[in-house]
Amino acid sequence: MTIIKACGSIGDIEKGKQIHDEIMGRGFLETDAVLGTALLDMYAKCGELAKAHNLLEELPSRDIVSWNCMLSGCIQHADFELVLECFELMQGEGITPNVVSWSALIAGYVQNEWSQKALLFLEQMQHSGLSPNVVTYLSLLKACGKMDWVERGQELHAEIVEEEFNLDLFVGSSLVHMYVKFGMLDEARDILDSLPERDIVSWTALITGYSEHGHNEEALKCFVQMQAEGVFPNAVTIHCVLKSCSTLQAIKKGQEIHTMIKGNKLLLDHFVCSMLVDMYARCGSLATAQKAFDKLRDSFMDDVIDWI
Repeated sequence: MTIIKACGSIGDIEKGKQIHDEIMGRGFLETDAVLGTALLDMYAKCGELAKAHNLLEELPSRDIVSWNCMLSGCIQHADFELVLECFELMQGEGITPNVVSWSALIAGYVQNEWSQKALLFLEQMQHSGLSPNVVTYLSLLKACGKMDWVERGQELHAEIVEEEFNLDLFVGSSLVHMYVKFGMLDEARDILDSLPERDIVSWTALITGYSEHGHNEEALKCFVQMQAEGVFPNAVTIHCVLKSCSTLQAIKKGQEIHTMIKGNKLLLDHFVCSMLVDMYARCGSLATAQKAFDKLRDSFMDDVIDWI
């Protein structure tokens, strides 16, 4: 069992097939459904979906675990026709999908840009008497943000509050990100303020929103508050606040940020370095801009960057 799982994890399909042949030769598969499910999972993870499906049909018994392995493999390798076929077959055998199956299905459709179908599956899931979990909501909030479904996103927000998932850090960050995508920055800020804990993901989502929508002073204020709470920025945060400094020609704040990232790997990020050059140039400090450009050029000789 352990070796089979390892083959699936590292994608060693050849070794997995050898083990399968040995199992077949000893007749273990005819009576051991658990072993058969492990093989099915291995084939599914390796992208051998036809073999996984055939093995599923040959199992002496099929349960929710074996069906979930099959569904997960189909979703991972974006075979959505087979996902639907398996989902219908599973229900036809009287096996009711637990929330995990539905969530995996919905997440797969969102990840592969089929957001409309993801929402249809949510409706089917709820009609079957099941409530979404945190994973389900994370996927759906992402879909609403990408597709600019404001009304549906607000409905999901109401459901999340009712289920008391809004205090979850990951869900809260996703809500902030969704409202930022809608351009509803006041709502995004209210959600951030309501979170019992704020991390770099939630702060960066709001700072990015302020920067992209021209609220540069608010972006810098958020950055200061984030630092006061002991949250260390990442490259995206730094890029956004430098962009705001550039627009506002706030060279003093830009210099503070430059000093902060000296000696840090963030300085090696192309976007951060290019924004440093842009910030100094826009603020009229052309000599410093030239130095920043030279440092970037020396660090990344093989790269070509458009400085217009």
